[in-house]
Amino acid sequence: MKKKFGLILSLVMVFTVLFSTGNLKVAKATDSYSYQDDGLAGKNNLNGTSSNSAKIGNTLYLPEVGWNRYDDFNSNIQYIGDGWHHLSYTSPGNVYDLSQSISYKKADEVRFSITGQKIRIIEHNQQNYSTFNVYSQKVYADGQYIGSINNLCTNISNEYEVLDFEYTFTTNAKHNISIVHDVDTLTDSNVTQGDLFTLDAIDTDGQLGKYDYQPPRMNIDSPQINTTYTGSFELRGWALNQSGIKAVQTFIDGSYSRDTTIGLSRPDVYNAYPEYKNNNSGFSTIYKVSDFTLGNHTLKVKAFGNDGTSQEQLLYLYVYANYIIVVPQGSQPTVQAVPLYRYSSSVEHMYTTNFNELGNGSGGYTLEGIEGYVFPTQQPGTVPLYRYYNGTDHLYTIDYNELGTGKYGYTIECNGNPMCYVYPPTTQQTGTTPMYRYFNGTDHFYTTTFSELGYGNSSFTYEGAKFNVLHK
Repeated sequence: MKKKFGLILSLVMVFTVLFSTGNLKVAKATDSYSYQDDGLAGKNNLNGTSSNSAKIGNTLYLPEVGWNRYDDFNSNIQYIGDGWHHLSYTSPGNVYDLSQSISYKKADEVRFSITGQKIRIIEHNQQNYSTFNVYSQKVYADGQYIGSINNLCTNISNEYEVLDFEYTFTTNAKHNISIVHDVDTLTDSNVTQGDLFTLDAIDTDGQLGKYDYQPPRMNIDSPQINTTYTGSFELRGWALNQSGIKAVQTFIDGSYSRDTTIGLSRPDVYNAYPEYKNNNSGFSTIYKVSDFTLGNHTLKVKAFGNDGTSQEQLLYLYVYANYIIVVPQGSQPTVQAVPLYRYSSSVEHMYTTNFNELGNGSGGYTLEGIEGYVFPTQQPGTVPLYRYYNGTDHLYTIDYNELGTGKYGYTIECNGNPMCYVYPPTTQQTGTTPMYRYFNGTDHFYTTTFSELGYGNSSFTYEGAKFNVLHK
């Protein structure tokens, strides 16, 4: 407590003792500083060298060759927060252009832009009264963190017009800069009165301008969480970037999948965010169930701006044999048994869990109803049911060795995956009933009603109870 009381007294003295050079005026944050808007071009390098030689920690009273210096009172600089004190002097002192801006409050911020490739931050470094080494300001460019500033000096006296931060961008372009004070000089236990944010000037190889950064935005309209999609789904949404959208890509389980179609008209998004000036922010692509293997998957959607910035969103999918459920992160869908539909044609009988495959009947097939209920994913006590086809006859078996990947003219279907999951014929699971199999030489027939064919007739031979399904 004694330490903090002393710290507060010291802060009071900041504006009377530490800046005693020249006659001091404390300006309000709302004051206009337009009379210092012009940048000063550098004419010499530090120590008279032939090329730029200033390093972090050097005192740099004037900009080096190729740099322009802008004062902290420049009207393009925006000060955010209520902890700022803007100090101006009526006679020359140790600060650049008779002014500096100081804040002690955490989250206070400075915003501006440069059009160029390089930036330097010039500050007043105060003497370090402690052994703490605190990086008290974080620097962001176009929304991305690029470094921190430590403006404590190890000398017993203050240091003025110090090069405290330098950064070179990969592109010569407009960059929106934000510097955020990351400590509170009054309340943080590991800081001292030296941990003030003391902006004196900004050097750049280009021009200083106003901050107009708009963060990248993105939204996925479809698919939606807790929604089931049979067969396929449309991945649809919109993305905005101040520099424009270069691409929207998708990644399945972290691996690149595809580029979506971009540039689709979205007047609703334009009306909501007119500052991005983009009426065609939509993107879309179609995914089929067959694009995924069974089970859990992540689908990442990543939008890239022309300036190299990006944003992403992640979808969590649970894939069944014929449909997909979008689930919240870390959750599993509630597995419901699904109908096993029975169809017949003049040639054969066919069974499927995908109603859309034949609907109410198509391609010469007639819907005969639901034969029972099965599971789309493996549940305790269940086994895979495989589906095969030889061109005229469908065969269903839980014994993978019966036909393997395909033999005797039969080809495995469902991309080699199980069509569904059923109980073995030896199960003691309540609520189940046997599925009886018959064969007439060209058609395999399955039924849960034993009395339908019994032990067979003149056409069909009884082959036994092959697996169990839930009662219909």
